[in-house]
Amino acid sequence: MPKRHLLRVIQQEVDFTFIYEKVKHMYSSVGRKSIDPVLLMK
Repeated sequence: MPKRHLLRVIQQEVDFTFIYEKVKHMYSSVGRKSIDPVLLMK
């Protein structure tokens, strides 16, 4: 991907960690490891 690609800019400028708190109630602490919610949103 080119250095000035829009997706690179978005990744640098947007902090996606807020998603963990928003979806915490939907994920179980037992069982198989789930897909990272940030990855799903991206």
